[in-house]
Amino acid sequence: MSDYSVVIPVFNNKEIIEDIFNRLLRLSEVCNDIIIVDDCSTDNTLQLLVSFVTKFNLTDTINIYSNNKNMGPAHSRNVGIKLAKSDYIAFLDSDDDWHPQKIHCQILLMKELGADVSGTQHAVVSKAEFMQFSQTRVLSSNIDVVPITWPRVLFKSPFSTPSVVMRNGLGMYFDETLRFSEDFNLWIRLSKEFKVIRLDEPLTYTFKHDYLSTGGSLSSNLSAMQKGELANFFSLLAGRSLSFYERCTLLAAIVFSCFKFIRRLLLSIILKAKVWVKC
Repeated sequence: MSDYSVVIPVFNNKEIIEDIFNRLLRLSEVCNDIIIVDDCSTDNTLQLLVSFVTKFNLTDTINIYSNNKNMGPAHSRNVGIKLAKSDYIAFLDSDDDWHPQKIHCQILLMKELGADVSGTQHAVVSKAEFMQFSQTRVLSSNIDVVPITWPRVLFKSPFSTPSVVMRNGLGMYFDETLRFSEDFNLWIRLSKEFKVIRLDEPLTYTFKHDYLSTGGSLSSNLSAMQKGELANFFSLLAGRSLSFYERCTLLAAIVFSCFKFIRRLLLSIILKAKVWVKC
């Protein structure tokens, strides 16, 4: 049995279901514990996944769970964490993908360095580029590793969720009260208690821009993410276990976060203006 479990939250993914099927077939060849958590989809994503698993006789490898109501990705990932049976837990979003050697390199380096959590660099690619990148050979000995330490982690989220592998049993979960920046919130807390590293190699691939979403306008999503990030910081400030230095660093991170938000907002306005001009 493989020494890692894969947690995949899904929600209304009918339009990319064939991509998900292909991804699951590849994963099932190397992983025996794939956990899919459907967040109460309103299309027939859940039914299609159940039919797929039955058709290819993958019921011993792929386990599908469904939330009774829409709870958000944090809850779905927490369900997966609690159900994971293996030594390590890897997160994968339904519309993202990995380099075939990603998990092998990650876990190997985590064991060598005694790390509890790791992530990788990620790249925004086309499907053609993904096919090209996925055929390249990657050696763990050639990958630079960067420590993710507290409180430096406060200034920038170190990696995207689909790149993360964490050791099972750490006892920390995503904050389900947050709908934005819940991943950054967890990386902050983990880096304070455990050894966290990043592989400086783009082994995780996303097929969309980080700030684009069909769920709302660009500016509204940016604002929501900013509110979530600031909520993380103010929650930390309310704690009593921080030293004077840590509190000063946290205040500096809040100021830096606001500057980042203004920059992103201006860039989004410029991007939108360019689209209008082309139209």
